[in-house]
Amino acid sequence: MSRSWKPHSRSRSGYTRGHGRGGHRDRDAKTSMELIASVSRSSGLEKDGDTLKDFKIQDDYLHFILKKVAQLSPLGNAERTDKRRNEEENVLILFRKLREGISSSNRQDAFTLNVYETSLFMAAIFDSQKQLNSIVPQLPSLHDSVSITAHLISLVHYLTDQYPRQGVFQQHLDLLPSSFLPRDSEARKWITSVSTSLRTHNYVKFAELTHPDAFLHFVVGEADPSSSVNYSAARLALQAVVDSLRRRSRDDTWSILRASYREWSCQDGCDWTRTWLEKCLVLRSVSPRGQNMTAEQWLEGHAKDGHVRPKEGIEGRWIVCKPR
Repeated sequence: MSRSWKPHSRSRSGYTRGHGRGGHRDRDAKTSMELIASVSRSSGLEKDGDTLKDFKIQDDYLHFILKKVAQLSPLGNAERTDKRRNEEENVLILFRKLREGISSSNRQDAFTLNVYETSLFMAAIFDSQKQLNSIVPQLPSLHDSVSITAHLISLVHYLTDQYPRQGVFQQHLDLLPSSFLPRDSEARKWITSVSTSLRTHNYVKFAELTHPDAFLHFVVGEADPSSSVNYSAARLALQAVVDSLRRRSRDDTWSILRASYREWSCQDGCDWTRTWLEKCLVLRSVSPRGQNMTAEQWLEGHAKDGHVRPKEGIEGRWIVCKPR
């Protein structure tokens, strides 16, 4: 059963939290947290430039960030307004500052793992390829404790980021200790099957493998009750990166379909063709915040690009315009 998001980090630093009416201490603490300098930007030269190297302040800083995350609930299906995007980006920047402090202090404990996995999950949910590119390469140093879900998110990200090349993905997969993803494990079989279906352009198989029923069970039971990273966040993050990979592969599939077929019928009574196109092109999102598209909407959109055109006199039938 999914747990609601509840930050678990406790303050042990000198930053005070509000008590009594008015909450002025709470506001002062919040302001102090907002003004903490980034270790990388200050280079230790600015006033308080080394603040985030302090373990106790790192604990408080995570609590501060998670309160901001809680204010963004629900994470997975909120409308992405400009204001919302700015708030999400701010959270990711704060996580980056905290990771810099942890790295500079050489901290290596359960807290470090919690921060890196939480950062990874938030970057995936908020669809920030830039932040994913920053976090994923740092996970190998935490191999002994990183969850299967985090590893799968990293691997799917490599497939997406390097698409259609798979060299980096394969290298990352080979570096994983066999104790994490044994060759006979369901998780390893799944991710290797996904990569194979992409490489062989087996778009029907790819659609099946990237349906939530094929991968969400890998998340079940992994959430640590003592961690601020819960089942719900891990689930949303894996859905988000898989959905991103589906979107990335769609244009290639479309090119193959255009080269293989002369026309399609999406008339009333031709539900099979419509369903087949939607499956091949993975037009149904697997992420709560993703957008669904019908076969008709896809064809109408690509008619503007000259890829298809309506057949004269027959509503719902489309002629494929071959690539030149």
